[in-house]
Amino acid sequence: MRARLVRLLGTSLLAGLSSCANPTSEARPVFKINSEANDNYEIAVDIDNAPGKFDSIKGYVQYNVTNHSCLPAPDGASGMPASIPMVVRPFTFIPASGGQLLGQVQADLMTDEDYYGRGVCHWQLQEVRVDARANESNGMTEFVSNISAEALTLGKATTTYHQRRLYPGQVNTTGQKSFGQQDKSKLSPSIAESDLFSVTISPRKVIRE
Repeated sequence: MRARLVRLLGTSLLAGLSSCANPTSEARPVFKINSEANDNYEIAVDIDNAPGKFDSIKGYVQYNVTNHSCLPAPDGASGMPASIPMVVRPFTFIPASGGQLLGQVQADLMTDEDYYGRGVCHWQLQEVRVDARANESNGMTEFVSNISAEALTLGKATTTYHQRRLYPGQVNTTGQKSFGQQDKSKLSPSIAESDLFSVTISPRKVIRE
């Protein structure tokens, strides 16, 4: 069974930006969205040998500040350095013909700026993640697959293997997460090919005229 699903993510749904707290007494800055972002990547997601329907599929993109020199100095009392700022954006999927969902991610979504008065902080996309569940009921297993920033920019597809027996989960329990395995050689020899389904994330650079 091959469920061809998803070209992921879009520029819709501006969601709450999450960042790690500054250990000093200074107020945490508001990290800005780049209104002129245009470094776009189309993402196609294919689910092969799917154990059933996935009525809940969500996408997330994570961005981190990469140059730590722009962060506040370590707190004098505790000696603890500032935590690295991180933003995670959720995305809404856009349905298309043939059972696909379409969208894009933007590598330059966050604005580089001097947020702490110690120099410009530079943001970088870290990973794109796809979370798939049978449905939104409590107890459904969350199958998590991801592609790194390096694979994204190289246009290299990434496949994550999950165990079919974990689908769909058990209603009215605490749902578990399956992070799967991208290296099949690391799976237990007792797990047969037929015991698995795969989620493949394939990126493509979008060139706009």
